[in-house]
Amino acid sequence: MIRYLCILNDQGDTLVEKRWSALHEWTGACREATRQFWELVQEQQQQERLDLSRILAWTDQNGFCDDVSAASGFFCYRRADGLWFLVGVDRRSMVAAGDWPSPATVLDTLDRDLLPFLRERSMGKMSTVWLREHFIAVYELLEEMFEHGVPIVTEPSALQQLVTFPSPIEQLVVNVAGTLDSRLGLDRPNASKRSVSLRGAVASQVRATHSERSSPSEIMVQAASSLWDNLYRTTMDAKRSIPRVLPWSSTATSSRASYLPSRGHSDAIASTSARLNPPTSTGGISGAPAMDNALRGIAPQCHPNAPWRPAQVQHTSEAFLVDVIEHVSVVIDGSQGVPWGWAIRGVLQCQSKLSGTPHLELYLFLQDVQERDLALHAAVCLGRNESRKSSVVLSFIPPDGTFRLASYWLWREPLDASPYPSEKSGMDVFPFRVALHVGERESAPDPVLRIEATITQRTSFPMAIENMLMRIHVRQRCLSKSESSLTVAVIAPTCQLHCSEGEVSWDPISSCLRWHFPRFAALRTARLEGSLSLSTPCVQQALLVTHGDLSFNPLPYSMTGLEIERLQVRGEGRSPFKGMRHLLCAESIQIRPAVSSNL
Repeated sequence: MIRYLCILNDQGDTLVEKRWSALHEWTGACREATRQFWELVQEQQQQERLDLSRILAWTDQNGFCDDVSAASGFFCYRRADGLWFLVGVDRRSMVAAGDWPSPATVLDTLDRDLLPFLRERSMGKMSTVWLREHFIAVYELLEEMFEHGVPIVTEPSALQQLVTFPSPIEQLVVNVAGTLDSRLGLDRPNASKRSVSLRGAVASQVRATHSERSSPSEIMVQAASSLWDNLYRTTMDAKRSIPRVLPWSSTATSSRASYLPSRGHSDAIASTSARLNPPTSTGGISGAPAMDNALRGIAPQCHPNAPWRPAQVQHTSEAFLVDVIEHVSVVIDGSQGVPWGWAIRGVLQCQSKLSGTPHLELYLFLQDVQERDLALHAAVCLGRNESRKSSVVLSFIPPDGTFRLASYWLWREPLDASPYPSEKSGMDVFPFRVALHVGERESAPDPVLRIEATITQRTSFPMAIENMLMRIHVRQRCLSKSESSLTVAVIAPTCQLHCSEGEVSWDPISSCLRWHFPRFAALRTARLEGSLSLSTPCVQQALLVTHGDLSFNPLPYSMTGLEIERLQVRGEGRSPFKGMRHLLCAESIQIRPAVSSNL
């Protein structure tokens, strides 16, 4: 599938270049395509219309073209963290011979597998410098992740075992040693034409002290061993920073001062590793081998039957938490206050703190969600619960830590029938009604805009709502027939507004009315009414309400009716804590105003 991958920086320099096989029907097109791609990026930057992601068709004769039928391959690119990821795919794909591989598949591989792993390894600081320092590890990652251009190994736990990046402690030691080299002048070669430095000693970790070295070299080796010992002590203790001045000691038999302890660098590493004790923090992974491997940057061994879970995981507190999070997008009809169309994007976010290799069975009641709408984790085996209709069983060995168990998508198209027979209508499941009526008073000497808004909480949702905000967006309208464009109202209008609950104010920056409720009590009805008029009346100008939007803090509620019936944990020595909750988040709630002449 993927034949060529190139990573470029903002200057167009090639940092990493990888080919999996000879590109069919391409005659050395990779470098030429990279050059033309960067020219295209510079042209877009000059025109100020830079595309962060795009699909480009390629021909050997004309390069990038718009004719997809005549192309011999295509390139897709993605810009992330100041770097450009350019991927080339030829027409003869290994997935389906003679068919074009979907560009969404290539971009999905970058977004879900490669980029998250690199961001995690770089601790969110992926840059040109980081790629150059870890070039070998990145190249090995591409080798292990893709087999002949097809993504085979994408599980992070398996990749951590196959490809070992330097640990943060090792990077810290190397950077500190390099700084000391430049200050002490040890980064220059000595008389024996050898480059002896703290950075090299720490990076190799096995450099021995040669007998022919002079006194400065002996001082350097002793300082490196003492620096290594102190860094491990301060890192494990986590109560003090790296010491600015290393401890000095003068002996009676020697006229010069020397660093302590006076032993080889490799001996200091061995003795320090032997003295390490595993921490006993709550919820942390314990065990001396696991902690020693983590300090040295070695990934934990994965379970043979579950490559997504490390083997021999131990936790001091046993718990498994499940959050059913639903993000709702609704368009509300302002005349009746009920949803006109809505969509729900839900996820099952889990956090596992279980020791050993447990086997879990999660029983879900799918009231409105169908099985075909579920996207499951690779560890899940889907089964049916024969005792109850519309109930499924998710059987899996959980990964360690936080992971997404499943996701689903549910929607109702406007003015259409429900997509599923068992689905509730939006009038029944939305927790409150929002009505918005607007109208103009034509008898007044200057145009006056009347506004009436009502928020009513349903009896099926008897709980308070925190930090609810309704915004009514107002624009300036041109009454002339020759000018029909809408512009933002620059002049602040005269407001005469009254509300029964909350606080209402005018926001001059976004030209909207803000109706804020710090706490909207349960089973209450809030009402807002008033008028808006221009501060300087003009015959050709009037005010217009375009739409309203609503936001609130997450609510412990589920619009889809998805319920967790029970959770069974097997293979555990002691009973773990099991926590479950529902959260409804407002992603985009828009109210369409209803024009009324009776206001």
